[in-house]
Amino acid sequence: MATIILLCPTAAMGAAPHVVGSTRGGATSAPSLALLPFLHSPPHGTAGEGPPRQHVRARPGGLWGVRMRELVLWRAAKFRAKAREAVAHMAAGKAAAAMARSRALNLERARRAEGRVAPSWTNLARDCVEQMGVAAGSLHEATGMMERGDADVNLPRIHLSNAATLALDCAQGFDLFAPGSASDAHVNGLQRAAMAMRASVKKALRRAADMARMIAADIAHRGAPRHGNSSHALPSTSPHSSPSSPSPSPPPSSLLLPAPPPPFSPPSALPPSPSTPLSPSQPSSPRITPSVTVAQDGSGDFLTVQAAISAYPSGFQGRYVVFIRPGVYWEKVLVNATCTNVTLLGLSAASTVISFNDSATAGTGTFSSPTVAVDASGFAAIGVRFENTAGKAGYQAVAFRQTGDNAAFYECEFIGWQDTLYVHGGRQYYRNCYINGSVDFVFGNGAVVLDNCTLRIRPHNNAPLAASGRSIPTQNTGIVILNSDIRGDLVNKGFLGRPWKPYARIAVINTSISDVLNSTGWLDWAGTIYTTTTLIEYGNNGPGSIGPRIAWALPGVVSDPAAVAMFYPDRFLTPFATIQSLIPFPWI
Repeated sequence: MATIILLCPTAAMGAAPHVVGSTRGGATSAPSLALLPFLHSPPHGTAGEGPPRQHVRARPGGLWGVRMRELVLWRAAKFRAKAREAVAHMAAGKAAAAMARSRALNLERARRAEGRVAPSWTNLARDCVEQMGVAAGSLHEATGMMERGDADVNLPRIHLSNAATLALDCAQGFDLFAPGSASDAHVNGLQRAAMAMRASVKKALRRAADMARMIAADIAHRGAPRHGNSSHALPSTSPHSSPSSPSPSPPPSSLLLPAPPPPFSPPSALPPSPSTPLSPSQPSSPRITPSVTVAQDGSGDFLTVQAAISAYPSGFQGRYVVFIRPGVYWEKVLVNATCTNVTLLGLSAASTVISFNDSATAGTGTFSSPTVAVDASGFAAIGVRFENTAGKAGYQAVAFRQTGDNAAFYECEFIGWQDTLYVHGGRQYYRNCYINGSVDFVFGNGAVVLDNCTLRIRPHNNAPLAASGRSIPTQNTGIVILNSDIRGDLVNKGFLGRPWKPYARIAVINTSISDVLNSTGWLDWAGTIYTTTTLIEYGNNGPGSIGPRIAWALPGVVSDPAAVAMFYPDRFLTPFATIQSLIPFPWI
């Protein structure tokens, strides 16, 4: 079944559309920054941080005020230049990835024509093209926030970090195409394209690191406030002078995420779910009013979920609630990045199902295989089942991918086999959800809390539950399993997870673990053992919580509550109130 994914209109006039993948184009230019509320500093900084010093006597008003304005405008121009360079390099990397995809396809065709085994490189290249497109969109979002003067100056750094994760995943995936002495022209062409892509990614990440460093420096100078001050905003105008020697760019690992959370205070207990759930005769409560309705029998506004998403109004303000009447909707759905604050509302996960069977083996690639993919921020889902029916033969077959920041899920189900739930990026909170799968069925590099959820490990030899893709030590990401239930269909075959990337972080707290778990607890990544990971357990119970655990999984089982304080939602997903507001029920 051929699927055409429609993109919704841009959210604001003049905003670049967030596009993903080679068939939908890529970002080629950065938005202009009209307002930079965070760029405010004293008139003289360190070398390379401002225009050449002049002998101007400081006094109120007059030349002092002109000098101050000149410096702020120069820094604004410098930030815009970094943004333009970063997006340009990311676009070049995407073009190189597209070339690699074309050459990988040619190589596979040539090998098959010769009767030789064709390596499955095209899917990897396709994933890379998709990820580079989303990375460019994340850079656009970061600079767009500065243009709009958004209050929380930490948010652009989150988007910069997401862009870094995407680009690094792409670049590392192409490491197998390292230059060699292959005589095959197709292989050589693929190697050259991979080298060009890696070079562009490296340049883009250095520019993004510069942007993050400039934001962090300003926050530190102003006493690390969380919110910007619009009184600092100045129109974008070219300065009269430019720096004589730019400051050196830090490595990509210096990308910063939001400031550390405040000192821990034990979270208050969350009350149970509402005593009066939604019923078929009452599709909305006073606090959830559908914007549109989807129904297969034609009784709603749309027949498919994607049609409802594609109808997202241009310039829409508020929450766009899509009420889905009971039924099995056989389709792929993409919530584009410009479709912010979308809620998918079903009556229950048992009756409202979105299903498809795409997979990496079908030629789609893991990143593009999800039944439902969300690139937008502020997404929420209530009472919906997301499933991928490709099964064991499909290998990587994602049921749901969340890339956008600030997402909440309540009483949803995620059904699949391998790679069921792709927690790709951003802050995500899952409450009272059911997730099943066999291998790495919760994976990615988001900041994720699975709270009061049921996770079922399906029959498979050596089945790791979670795979954290944290690749940069400064990223505030990881997978937290809190107050949940881990069970399965086999005994002694499952594992809590494995480190996908060198700085993987997985925490299992106050969770019941059945005998499905192997006593060693953790699995290595195809023989690779990282010593920089954080794999921690606290307060768990059940036969699967009993070790001895494998020695390299550190810090391992701990008894000090302070060791896991940072992993509770109010700290790990700070500001948690933003995510709480996405699900307007009394329980939260």
